[in-house]
Amino acid sequence: MAVTKLKGSWWVAFMYNGERLRKRSPLNTRAGAEQFEVHLRQLVSKHGSVGAALTALEPKPSERKVTFADYSAEWLATYVRTNNRASERRTKTGVLRQHLVPQMGHLPITEVQRRDVEEYKAVKLEEKLAPKTINNHLMILGKCLRTAHEDGLIQAVPIIKFLKSAPPDFDYLLPIESYQLLQADAEPMWTEMARLALRTGLRRGELMALDWSDINLAHSRLTVRRSLVEGVLETPKNNQIRHLPLTRDVIAMLAPRAKKNGLVFHRANGLPLGKSVMGGAILRLCRRAGLRAIGWHVLRHTFASQLAMEGVPILVIKDLMGHSTIQMTMRYAHLSPSTLAQAVPSLLLAEARAIASSWQPVANRTLELTPVQVSGPTSSV
Repeated sequence: MAVTKLKGSWWVAFMYNGERLRKRSPLNTRAGAEQFEVHLRQLVSKHGSVGAALTALEPKPSERKVTFADYSAEWLATYVRTNNRASERRTKTGVLRQHLVPQMGHLPITEVQRRDVEEYKAVKLEEKLAPKTINNHLMILGKCLRTAHEDGLIQAVPIIKFLKSAPPDFDYLLPIESYQLLQADAEPMWTEMARLALRTGLRRGELMALDWSDINLAHSRLTVRRSLVEGVLETPKNNQIRHLPLTRDVIAMLAPRAKKNGLVFHRANGLPLGKSVMGGAILRLCRRAGLRAIGWHVLRHTFASQLAMEGVPILVIKDLMGHSTIQMTMRYAHLSPSTLAQAVPSLLLAEARAIASSWQPVANRTLELTPVQVSGPTSSV
């Protein structure tokens, strides 16, 4: 059998009267390729040449099926272009062109099945991609197929099962470390920006796009309306405009140079800050403070982590962070001092209160206990 697998796809190749025929199998399995080879040999024998056989193999324009490659290109140009932020458009375009289309692009959009998804996962695991990365690819694939379903091109979306992956690790500063970071005053603007990040949890792009019109010092409030990503001004992640309270130290920091409008943080010429400039600045702050090297996103993690450590409810932290789902915020839950440490002992407190409630009618009791067994509701447990 003249079938072989190259870069994740099965191909058929053989010679006939000095002509070489090479064609990708429409069914991307060994068995499917072997069946396709038999079909090609029959066509060559019937039409007498490789060229005539290939012409007969190609469907008429009216019969041509829309492939995943065809539809995904249209999806990027229409749905993604009009509904996604610039950063999301770049991500989806890159994943489709580098991964999904090379593996699945030849499949008719109506014939993408669960087994094709499973084969994609297997191929990418062989390529040593992380499960989290593969899951990101599957999310894009799923959204593309769901849109095709909404467009009436496919009857049902195939089942897509995500790989198990460990929750991502995150770094954060302890309160004493964040205090140390803010003592570096050699570059005041960067120290101010770090303070604002630690007190509000703003993303790097949100800090870069922050305008004085977004700050209301009289009401101690900051409104997050935009983000600067790769030089493009767009809405915040998840399209969520959020309102954040300002602490006293932030108000005292901003008040002396407050304006009606204009960028709060910018270059000397007034232009927006860049990603590389931001990255170098936070590293210098860390070096001066004697701290490990971190990025701006660690300051966002620090904001949420320190709130959790102080017992702020997770739902409140979710709203402050602008997370789209509670699952994103739950990674900070283990830092809360009241989550587990005080949960089980509360059972003993409840029992102590019940025992001390001697005013209840005797008829309502199932067990006679006297108050002398405990010292009262505030007894140590």
